[in-house]
Amino acid sequence: MTPQGEPLQVAYSITVQKWRDGKPFGNPFHLPGEMIFEKDYRIAIEVQSEQSGYLYILNEGLVGATDKRTYALLEPRNGASAELAPSAKVRIPATDWFRFDDATGKETCYLIWSHAAVPELERLKTLPATRGVVLVTDEAHIREIDDLVTKNKATKVEIRKDEKLRQSELRTASGILVHAIVLEHQ
Repeated sequence: MTPQGEPLQVAYSITVQKWRDGKPFGNPFHLPGEMIFEKDYRIAIEVQSEQSGYLYILNEGLVGATDKRTYALLEPRNGASAELAPSAKVRIPATDWFRFDDATGKETCYLIWSHAAVPELERLKTLPATRGVVLVTDEAHIREIDDLVTKNKATKVEIRKDEKLRQSELRTASGILVHAIVLEHQ
């Protein structure tokens, strides 16, 4: 159980917008989880919880010819607070879409939900941002994130896909919920 005596619960969905010839094609649709995305698809992640809590979204990636591992702090953006009020719904990014680059393969986003602020992730908000996103390249910060993710990924997270609401509902008795969202693009 969490310090507040209740399990952590959060739900997410992925909103997908197909693009053709540089413009939206058809209407956006919601997925309760992952799928294989085609070139030119755009996505947004929507997160909501009946609880108050702190939300962080990290994208694990590689940069440059050295294939150096990085993390991008996608939420909160621009040094904003990670705290969400009960029943708040957040769309990441708020008004635009994430676009897959031309490289194919898998990438992982980590949804991290906690009743309290997570110090290791709060420190990232003080780093310089480009277009609202903090790119974490410092080895010490990367090790700290790796340790946090590894430690909390080992804790059981119940996952229930709600096809009617088109979302995945996550629940854990741990103090921090860490869920990997694997995005594969072709």
